[in-house]
Amino acid sequence: MSDTRAKITRVAIVPHLGKAKVGEVANQMISWLEERKIKVFLSAAEAAQLGRDELGQAEGIFPDADILVSLGGDGTILRSVRLLRGKKIPIIGVNLGTLGFLSTVEVSELFWVMEKVLSGDYVVDERMMLECRIFYASGEQKRLLALNEVVIERGERQRMIQIDVTINGDFFNKYTADGLILATPTGSTAYSFSAGGPVVAPTNEVVVMTPISPHSLFGRSVILHPNDKVKIDIPEAIETSVGIDGIVVAKSALVEGITVKRADEKTLLVRVNGPDFYSTFRKKLRFWDFWTETT
Repeated sequence: MSDTRAKITRVAIVPHLGKAKVGEVANQMISWLEERKIKVFLSAAEAAQLGRDELGQAEGIFPDADILVSLGGDGTILRSVRLLRGKKIPIIGVNLGTLGFLSTVEVSELFWVMEKVLSGDYVVDERMMLECRIFYASGEQKRLLALNEVVIERGERQRMIQIDVTINGDFFNKYTADGLILATPTGSTAYSFSAGGPVVAPTNEVVVMTPISPHSLFGRSVILHPNDKVKIDIPEAIETSVGIDGIVVAKSALVEGITVKRADEKTLLVRVNGPDFYSTFRKKLRFWDFWTETT
């Protein structure tokens, strides 16, 4: 965590315009910022949808932004992280969804929070990320960043997969399961939690490795040191799906292997006198219980 008092003059907005009321809130946010002589950036497509084409940036909205406002939910924050590609731009997550662990600002307090931010009264929490490298049989490789998790899952026609896991060059285990999750502490409340993994406070730096529906007596999560390097070998005939923060990035029998380790990059999340992680987690769990009972 680091204190920040940077002057804000340029703000990027990433709105989830598929959600009800987000467009209205986005336009209010734009007007509010412009009244204070703050320059606003949007993607060209979203600027057009909001009727503000002049604010659209054809080749990305982030290089000159001091801060980014994510309007939607946790998925919109994850999308913002993908767009940033490791750039050190703090994100304010505004929750216009249902259950959100990352989006800590409720829409009712948005402008109060923004007043705090513009006056420099906020802190930036650094969140650990994972670097995933995907190796293909063709020799091609791809490097991707994850804030929540890297997931290796069975393909559509594959009932179960067998994958070999090596840690720091030593063979660890052969998993027979529906898949394997490697999560950050931030991602411990996401897919890993649903698969039975532990909750880890996001100020920690560890990697949580959790099998999905393992066909084995050994189905527990393993907590790895942040400097550990994990290599996953996939047999040639196995069809797999590789996901990064909920998005499938590789879906092919041609993926030979994957490596996962702590990334050098961090995600920066803005916090303004908000509740701590444990209070938020308790609140979200209570909401989740109520929501699942009434839907």
